[in-house]
Amino acid sequence: MQKDIYSSRLIKIPAPQYFVLYNGLAEQTEKVDLRLVRCV
Repeated sequence: MQKDIYSSRLIKIPAPQYFVLYNGLAEQTEKVDLRLVRCV
């Protein structure tokens, strides 16, 4: 079954999730919320 990948219909995709791994020596909290900011 082949699907048409070109379509004018809007499809919803899930928001991306990013994981940052830290291996430094300073103590860090287990979870930190980081926000991507658009710089102009």
